[in-house]
Amino acid sequence: MSPRWVFHSLSSLGATATITAIYFSDPSLLYLHHFCILGYIAFVMTRFQCEPYHPAVWLTPFLYIYHGSTCVYHLLGLESARYPEEVTLCVWLAIATVGNFFILFGKRDEIRYKTEHMQIGAIPVRVLKSLYILFLCIFALDLIQFLFSGASSKIDIVIFEMRGINLNFSHSLLIVTYTILLSYYTFVQKRYPLRLTVLTLGVLLLGVLVLGERDLLLRPLAISLLVLSVQKKSAKWLVLPLGALALLSVPFLGALKSYFTLGVRLSSENDFLLSPFYGEFLRVGKNLEVILHRVDMWDYFYGETLLWDIARGIIPGFIYVPSNPTSWFNDLFFSSLRSEGGANGFSLLAEGYINFGYSGIVLWYSGLSLFALLFFRYSKRSILALACYLYMIPFMIHVQRADFSNLISPFWKQLIVPISILILGVAAHKALIRRKQKKSRGRKPAYT
Repeated sequence: MSPRWVFHSLSSLGATATITAIYFSDPSLLYLHHFCILGYIAFVMTRFQCEPYHPAVWLTPFLYIYHGSTCVYHLLGLESARYPEEVTLCVWLAIATVGNFFILFGKRDEIRYKTEHMQIGAIPVRVLKSLYILFLCIFALDLIQFLFSGASSKIDIVIFEMRGINLNFSHSLLIVTYTILLSYYTFVQKRYPLRLTVLTLGVLLLGVLVLGERDLLLRPLAISLLVLSVQKKSAKWLVLPLGALALLSVPFLGALKSYFTLGVRLSSENDFLLSPFYGEFLRVGKNLEVILHRVDMWDYFYGETLLWDIARGIIPGFIYVPSNPTSWFNDLFFSSLRSEGGANGFSLLAEGYINFGYSGIVLWYSGLSLFALLFFRYSKRSILALACYLYMIPFMIHVQRADFSNLISPFWKQLIVPISILILGVAAHKALIRRKQKKSRGRKPAYT
């Protein structure tokens, strides 16, 4: 045990005990409680050198932004929260769990990547280039077909059963191949492929303008910034403010999404400037408040929802679509919206709560922290593993407004299965070539 680890561990545990004691001494001191929570987040981020790709650095602030925005808006007088004190306690339990987990169990991890000593991976660049072009063309054809279909939003694909358009398939695999190619060029060939990034972001921006899905652009943008932060240590001081600007761009993307089908949609000036947290983040805290307010409509699941998550994440949708906590939440509380083809998100924090109450929050975020820590350690084995980790970071952030099935599904269906098929295909191709070469060398020349 190093003296530094002991100091940070005792500091984190001491801060946790102090903030918890302050809360229970007077839960109504919301300003003080949220100031203490933000201070603890700053402490955790500093402990891991504010490196944007480290799990503790991106998980703790986004956890607060997603679940704590309801309380922040309540304190600012912009929204009225029903249970600000209870939500504050839930948020603090989750953040304290994540912070202490990484400080206590991440002591042996080297924060920086040594990419020059890492293995490359089993997928050749020429194969990735071909797949990238293929998925880029498929995505472009899907956008063209969508434009000529008369649909106005992505939900129309489901409502009108447009089975020929599979945007989840095309854009997910496009971003996967982009992430791996970007990592190969940056860390193996030692050059950042700016043209590749511009082309990808440009095409996916068109996807936002057509489909209205902001994640199409925000996910690869986040991955591109993360690759920069891994490439150069000093880049974090550029990446962190650019990441903050990306959050502030949410209302502009919201005004332009589905531009080709619905045109520009602007709300009032005040709502427009405040909207980054209304649609994307504020709703998550509101969903938790729905759970807290209507405790008479549900009973604890005691871990059952994890089985739903695993089934929903692994079973292909064309075979069977199992229930998950998000669909349960919408069916129970928003049945009329559900019948019209719409739905709200949910809350990972709320999923933990409906299973074991406050203890469930600790268990759920311990599980998420363990997954992120093990993935972070695994990502140092090869450039391919690093690319997979960077690809999953946006999902580990976005799962805050959903449930664990929304993390299991992309991990299994967009990474494990496609990459395993690719690696097996490349290995089989190499074995076939070796076999042919061996046969050709074994042939005796014919004499006449």
